[in-house]
Amino acid sequence: MKLKKTFISILFGILVATTIINSVKAETIYYTNQHGVEFTEKQYDFYTEMFYDGYQVNVTQDDFDHVLSLGLFDEEIEKEYYTYIPKDIYGIKASPTNTENGRTISIGKSCSTECFYSLGVVWYGIPSVTSYDVFGARIAGGTITSIDTLYVYGTGYSDTSGVPDIKTNGFGFSISIPPVSSLHTSVSFYATTGAVVFGSYQHAMSNTTLAISKMYNIDYTGFGGVFAFYGAAYNVYDNCNGVSI
Repeated sequence: MKLKKTFISILFGILVATTIINSVKAETIYYTNQHGVEFTEKQYDFYTEMFYDGYQVNVTQDDFDHVLSLGLFDEEIEKEYYTYIPKDIYGIKASPTNTENGRTISIGKSCSTECFYSLGVVWYGIPSVTSYDVFGARIAGGTITSIDTLYVYGTGYSDTSGVPDIKTNGFGFSISIPPVSSLHTSVSFYATTGAVVFGSYQHAMSNTTLAISKMYNIDYTGFGGVFAFYGAAYNVYDNCNGVSI
């Protein structure tokens, strides 16, 4: 009987020790960014999946705490992509890597009592025209509750000065894009659950102005299911398909 009790005590001790070790391991700091935000590996991987590896440098403590408070690090992530390949140029078959306007737009979502969305664009070359592009989202069956900082960066370039043009059913940013390689654009936002969200990025095919770039309504008939351009803006943009989730 004494041997049995000793064995049970040892087994219980092992189980407790294992639980403590696993708990400590789960809370081990994997990465600390420039804002002093500490990520476990699981939390780091969440942002990689939602955005891309390296986005973590942008996350502020308030951003992180909001995601944490919603329990989103334990929720699944859905993500959709569309890769835009312009028409053949000078008889050369176009692909994302041999044409300056090839790019991929993505939209990601993670939900609990509120939904967290990521919207991003990755370029495969240097844009042919560096004027005012338009980037944003439309929501159906819900409400966008907040919009985070827009990040635009590439080789030797970084900008966070974009201001959203907010409509009742979505938003758009007019982006003065630079002539640089490795160009990335991303923004995150929150919305009520149960909605369908459409994302669109429209590249200016000729030089335009900030005022003209804002000549749009947000409507399902628009470019990429988002931007219904009018007036002088109608023939400026490349009518790239959008993404939805």
